[in-house]
Amino acid sequence: MTEKVIRREEKVYTNGNEVPRSQETVVRETVATHSDRRANRRAILKVDQTLWLFLSMLEVLLGMRVFLKLIAANPASGFAKFIYGVSDVFLLPFYGLTQTPSANGSTLEIFAIIAMIVYAILFWFAVYIVHLLGER
Repeated sequence: MTEKVIRREEKVYTNGNEVPRSQETVVRETVATHSDRRANRRAILKVDQTLWLFLSMLEVLLGMRVFLKLIAANPASGFAKFIYGVSDVFLLPFYGLTQTPSANGSTLEIFAIIAMIVYAILFWFAVYIVHLLGER
């Protein structure tokens, strides 16, 4: 922000026959310059990109979990164990939300799909709040 100083000179009259005296008034304004707005937009964009990147990684992780469960991947394999372990943290609030249908070893984790939808809505809302607060 750039500070702009305005000086004004005013004639002040008092009652009677006195000679008017001058009084100087200083007004300070804060003015947003073009480069300040550009820097603010850049910062908002970086936060925005970071949030979308984190959401994308989370959605891929949860989608991968749903896919591995659906194809009945061996839970003892290293990759499946890693995906299940990391995604469990994000699915804790959603466990037990719905029944988990399964057939022939394949499992459809409906709660994981619901979690993906809820996280997408939450991240969209967070990005919206960042834009509202950042563009003040």
